[in-house]
Amino acid sequence: MKKTIIYILLLIGYSYSGLAQAQNDTTSVAHRRLAVKAKNTGKKIILRWAPDSPGAWHVSNAKGYMIARLAYKDDADFLSKGYQLLTPDTLRPWALDEWEPIANEASGDKYAAIAAQAIHGKRNLSDPENNDANFLQKANELNNLYAFSMLAAEYSRNAALASALRFEDTDIDPSMNYIYKVSSNATSEFYPIETAYVMVEGNKVDVNVVPTINEAVEGEKTIVIKWDRSLLAHYSGWFIEKSFDNGRTFKRLNKDPYIHSVGNNKAVDYIMYKDSIDALYEKYQYRIIGINTFAELSNPSKPFIAMGRDRTPPAIPRNINAIQISQNSQKITWEVAEVTPDLKGFYITRTASIGSKEALITPELLSKDTRSFIDDSYEQMSDNWYQIYALDTAGNAIVGYPEYGSVRDDFPPAVPTNFKGKIDTTGVVTLKWDLSKEKDLFGYHVYFSNHKDHVYARLTNKPIRDTVFVDTLRLDVLTEEIYYTIRAVDIRRNTSKDSKVLRLKKPDILPPVAPVFNDYHVLKEGIKLSWAPSTSYDIKRHYLYRKETKTDNWELIYRTDEIKNQDSYIDNSTQAGKTYKYKLVAEDDDGLKADGVYMITLTAIDFSVPTAVSMLEVYTITENQQAVVKWNYPKKGAFSFVLFRAKNGKGFNVIKTLNSGETRYVDNKLNVDDSYEYVIQVHYPESKKSGFSPIKKAIFY
Repeated sequence: MKKTIIYILLLIGYSYSGLAQAQNDTTSVAHRRLAVKAKNTGKKIILRWAPDSPGAWHVSNAKGYMIARLAYKDDADFLSKGYQLLTPDTLRPWALDEWEPIANEASGDKYAAIAAQAIHGKRNLSDPENNDANFLQKANELNNLYAFSMLAAEYSRNAALASALRFEDTDIDPSMNYIYKVSSNATSEFYPIETAYVMVEGNKVDVNVVPTINEAVEGEKTIVIKWDRSLLAHYSGWFIEKSFDNGRTFKRLNKDPYIHSVGNNKAVDYIMYKDSIDALYEKYQYRIIGINTFAELSNPSKPFIAMGRDRTPPAIPRNINAIQISQNSQKITWEVAEVTPDLKGFYITRTASIGSKEALITPELLSKDTRSFIDDSYEQMSDNWYQIYALDTAGNAIVGYPEYGSVRDDFPPAVPTNFKGKIDTTGVVTLKWDLSKEKDLFGYHVYFSNHKDHVYARLTNKPIRDTVFVDTLRLDVLTEEIYYTIRAVDIRRNTSKDSKVLRLKKPDILPPVAPVFNDYHVLKEGIKLSWAPSTSYDIKRHYLYRKETKTDNWELIYRTDEIKNQDSYIDNSTQAGKTYKYKLVAEDDDGLKADGVYMITLTAIDFSVPTAVSMLEVYTITENQQAVVKWNYPKKGAFSFVLFRAKNGKGFNVIKTLNSGETRYVDNKLNVDDSYEYVIQVHYPESKKSGFSPIKKAIFY
């Protein structure tokens, strides 16, 4: 019991979501009031209240409280209802002997014992004749007893009931709404205590929120778990549990509800709990359980996994030195007195002055064996301070003392880069390049030559302060190319080496000679075209176009990748019977084209063989001296049947040509003593013929 009282003393004045907050009884008359909360469990409505000052609590214990309820269904019903008194007898703290069943050691409810001691225990303030206790001591004692009583009622249902700070209404109807008012009988003209009101919807059951652990700060000796401070709207204390066996079992780390105090710092977003650990990288699971104003425990939060981590940085880099080795390079070296096993590598930063924003100059971590680094991006026109960070495998870092890198300027600028240009059709040359990065850059000189290996003449009288230069050429000359190079110059007239030589081809304003067709063949596999290539020296490729004679749209059907050995093409995408026009277009290396003026017109031939008649029948009528020829043909279209006849084994001759719809022919005036043979052939337009049908013989009996 002594340990419990000491713990409660530590919590005096801190109740995050509880009803009352301990304070000195110096509150003005207008601010003495009761605070009340309600919870609808579905079976009953629980009321919890508390005076807002030690004085109001003390006098209300003596006079007691009254609870009244107004029940209504809707706004119209509300206006006609009145309050019903739920406590005909004044609700006061229990007498001392009534506390015994809930406050003894066997009950296990230490908060009931604390509340009983706070209300009925012997104290100085109850003895007006005790001159040994001064006024300040009595005031402090009242504050402490008030705090004990409030916390006990917060965490124990029995303590709250026995302290007359809780009431449970079991006579409820879910279809009704309720307004409860809690008043103190101790209120008076000279010591007013405002009545508290709370409204409850009968059909709205309050469910406890399940808390969540948001994050954990993993240290070497401690793990700090954090959860959202907004949960204080639901819970006033916490139990923290820890699992050492991957969540199979959990051990509670605090016997009494944990309250995290932040004093007057309202900006703190999280509740924090610090747990001490012994081992690194051993996983633990944590969960929290909230306890609310009604002494109810929430369901445990989802377990949060955390472990202790190495937070000790490696040895500090020492003897850092920075030396300029070229105009664009500083060499940084350093030493490490002790190379720990977990050393991972180094980062280097640079800044213009100590304390200003640092720039990382090693995007990738340097290996742990590295002791030097070349900085080729340092600031030539300003100070350069270098800092070296050592990093271990756990992410711990430590930085060495800054080192100054001095700069001298006796180096030429860097060679200009990305040098490019173009010549338009009027002979205007536009040269461009990237701006050099040197801070002391003064300008550029431009040089030219008509031959790559000849001496280059300077075009600029003085360095130009730009990255664009315009030159003008004559195009009526024999040379087809011109070459340029540039040099950068700094303010001390240090000159860079020549840039890459830029070769530019002078514009070609004449299109190439057009190619011409020199042969063609209409084949079964398509139309084969042959041509004589363009005779221009700068020819690059040929294009072959085709269109149907009835359309105006030319279609590209072939393009040569080179000129040599590419002078024919078979167009196998033609359709039989259609007529096409073809033309050739030449393109030179400047993109100039000679549109095809020599065209050729060809018709695709249908080389397919028509279907022959397969079923031919002949029968005779002797008395009429007739032979009747019949046949079947499944096709339809513009064709004709040509009937052949042979007499007495001699050659076949055409005897009749019939239309496509006719499938029968009567051969009259035959000599019955002769023998006749018949065969039929299908003729299509454009001289296409089928094969012959089977030969059928006519015999007279």
